[in-house]
Amino acid sequence: MEDLHQKAKKILNTLTLEEKAKLTVGKDFWHTYSIKELKSVMLTDGPHGVRKQVGKADHLGLQEAIPATCFPTSCALACSFDRTLLYEVGKAIAEECINEHVSILLGPGVNIKRSPLGGRNFEYYSEDPYVSGLLGSSFIQGVQSLNVGTSIKHFACNNQEYARMVNDSIVDEKALNELYLKPFELAIKEAHPWSVMCSYNKINGVATASNRMLLKKILKEEWSYEGIVISDWGAVSDKVLSLQAGLHLEMPASSSELDVVEAVQQNRLSLEVLDACCLDLLCFILKTTPTLQKPMDITSHHLLARKAAACSIILAKNKEDILPLTPREKILIIGPFAKKLRIQGSGSSKVHPYRVDNFLEELTKKNIDFDFKEGYTLENSINDKLLKEALAAAQKVDKIVVFLGLPEDCEKEGIDRKDLNLPSQQLFFMGEFLKVYANVIVVLQSGGVVHLPFINQIQGLLITHLGGEAIGGAIVDILYADVQPSARFAETWPVKLEDTPCFENFANAIEQTIYKESVFVGYRYYDKIHQEVLFPFGYGLSYAKIKYKSIRCEDQQILVTIENSSDFSVDEIVQLYVSDTNKNILRPIKELKSWQKIRLNPKEVKEVIFSIEDSFFEFYFLEAHQFRVSGGVYELWVGPSSRHLPLMLVYDVEQKIYSEPQNAYFKMKNIKDIKMDDFEKLYGGPVPKYSKQTYFTLDSTWQSIQQTFLGKILLKYATKKLKADNPTEDAYQIAIATLYNGPIRMMGMGLPHKTKYQLQGIVDMLNGRLISGLMKYLKQDKRSKKK
Repeated sequence: MEDLHQKAKKILNTLTLEEKAKLTVGKDFWHTYSIKELKSVMLTDGPHGVRKQVGKADHLGLQEAIPATCFPTSCALACSFDRTLLYEVGKAIAEECINEHVSILLGPGVNIKRSPLGGRNFEYYSEDPYVSGLLGSSFIQGVQSLNVGTSIKHFACNNQEYARMVNDSIVDEKALNELYLKPFELAIKEAHPWSVMCSYNKINGVATASNRMLLKKILKEEWSYEGIVISDWGAVSDKVLSLQAGLHLEMPASSSELDVVEAVQQNRLSLEVLDACCLDLLCFILKTTPTLQKPMDITSHHLLARKAAACSIILAKNKEDILPLTPREKILIIGPFAKKLRIQGSGSSKVHPYRVDNFLEELTKKNIDFDFKEGYTLENSINDKLLKEALAAAQKVDKIVVFLGLPEDCEKEGIDRKDLNLPSQQLFFMGEFLKVYANVIVVLQSGGVVHLPFINQIQGLLITHLGGEAIGGAIVDILYADVQPSARFAETWPVKLEDTPCFENFANAIEQTIYKESVFVGYRYYDKIHQEVLFPFGYGLSYAKIKYKSIRCEDQQILVTIENSSDFSVDEIVQLYVSDTNKNILRPIKELKSWQKIRLNPKEVKEVIFSIEDSFFEFYFLEAHQFRVSGGVYELWVGPSSRHLPLMLVYDVEQKIYSEPQNAYFKMKNIKDIKMDDFEKLYGGPVPKYSKQTYFTLDSTWQSIQQTFLGKILLKYATKKLKADNPTEDAYQIAIATLYNGPIRMMGMGLPHKTKYQLQGIVDMLNGRLISGLMKYLKQDKRSKKK
């Protein structure tokens, strides 16, 4: 590392001011500049497969990419709770990066799932910071094991898609540190990702791309991070302020190098700050030399994708052991999703798969006797003919498997979900079909939580999430017990949307979002108020029968004995939760602190060992602005889910016992009990107020300019152009949502010839300075002539 640093220093001493400035910005959509002997570095999406674009580029997944293995999305992989599997997937994706000369993979995403409505939840792991951080860490280590870099994202509080480029996340210090920063801290300290990608949004009034507290104080000073910080595509508003705050690389191209040169020449940016930034960037570029030790094997990657998908499928219901199926049974398959499975979500992570398993073909390969009927359509209409055909076919089979799911346009980057409902035609079909037949197994495909009004009427339920290109074969593996189901829910499924803690404070204003629920997100909230849920966090069934027999503490270790009393081999996810009996600290009732995934053979008894760590007992102490370990009596609970913990032991921590000032959250019965005054006491002051905009800036949204005549014309033109550039409805909807909720400055993203000086001309025109604004927009920036 020292040699690398010295080499970077020597190169730095040879660079001109202009070359240093160029280092801090992209050359185009996916590359850095090549300067002197420095090569250009290619960065590309994404978290579950390589999305390399070779033609027209964009950051929303609208343009076609080269073929790559489409692994299960993060929402699925998280349900495996398998760190080894995440490492293997990361390593396989790194091999494909090397094959395509990609140096940096933009992932993983470790943001907390604050609401099940989050449009990008399929790209994130969990509602729990330990699951998100530790699985993300394993993925990073897998990718970087082959010297391909990663970019952990989106730092931080990117928990909604609505107005994500301008919205202000108002979050208290305790929740920020215990929930929203913790996954990043865990992964960064353990796996050392080469880069961190900052998010678009603001946090407590300050944009993350220029947030000194986030990028310098926390990331660099407190966490001792040695990598670089990259902007999300188009996230930088003030280039100079961002450099001073700790951002290294602005992506994509934007001509902001002109702003850097000018700022240094005018003494608004010190050369020392720029040099420190460039030194980090040079070290980053110099180590991007991935090497592949053997030829890439796409077939083995597909098999790994199938293994990963099977390990991620949750058996959520199995009444009267309707599963597994046997080859001698004749089955009826219903639903268009069985013919065309949903494998991923839409947006910047969308992979162009090499191949996609067909579920019906996989059944045929296994010599299964089956019939197939559509049953319903994917269009928003009721088809009685298809229903009658399915009802008639059901008379001639032993068991029925119905495929249901959310259409692709429900889950995409740039747009949040409106509700948790399945499409009306699917609900109608299920309502009518279940009046006649009960031997029904549902296979559900979605990137997140779905409301299931028929849950008590069906006998079996498999939840696949979005399982990648090999999900078709993986479903067959689980249905016929070629692979034992072992996955668990990595997020709680509430009974209804209104039960969620941020129901009234999610994506409800462009300017800001109040995180009024504080630390009480997901199971932390439902446990706190004793709320019934549909599926608890950590829950999942298997075909085996597991008994949790005993627990004891010995030499700073927790020893748990479990038994597989069945004739199946199975992987069991043993979960450890910690509960503080001290009621003078604001804490959740219990929190997941560790887990182990172990293999149990038939009739095997095994001892599982957890090492006790200080992190089990830490909390964020507001008075000191630090994490502290509080002494006292704790309860350590072990079991197969957050709501089923049959084993418990008491553990005494011999350290100082802390207390915090009492507030309304200590005795909260429902989030509706918490008033804004209560939140502001925890927040530490009044929530920032946003006044109505009286003039426009580069950060003004396109939606806000509709109030002007010129704005209406510009929006009409932009909408027409987007329609022409994005012929499919899916692509157009993502693009239009991004336009309306995005700032004016995004217009220049990826266009090195369109500087902010010229974009300011549009702003001037909107503010009434028509002639001078038009001249500025049409005129070339004088600074660019000097290059």
